Amino acid sequence: MIETLRIHVRTLAEEIRDLDPRTDAGFRAERMSRLVRKVQELEARGGCVPVLAVSLVRGHVDADIEDSFDNMPV
Repeated sequence: MIETLRIHVRTLAEEIRDLDPRTDAGFRAERMSRLVRKVQELEARGGCVPVLAVSLVRGHVDADIEDSFDNMPV
């Protein structure tokens, strides 16, 4: 089960990495959301997360955090 999940995570990460920059933002966001959930599931089961997936998820989470500061009053 863990190996199957790891393969799925790696496949999703590669798909996101290879998306054309002109790809619909909604499609990209849906794929990232799915990747985040699968990475969390893999970590919860004690599996080793592929490096590409870790870097994509970190970048996604960091961007979300930065976006939250954009709306803060000064």
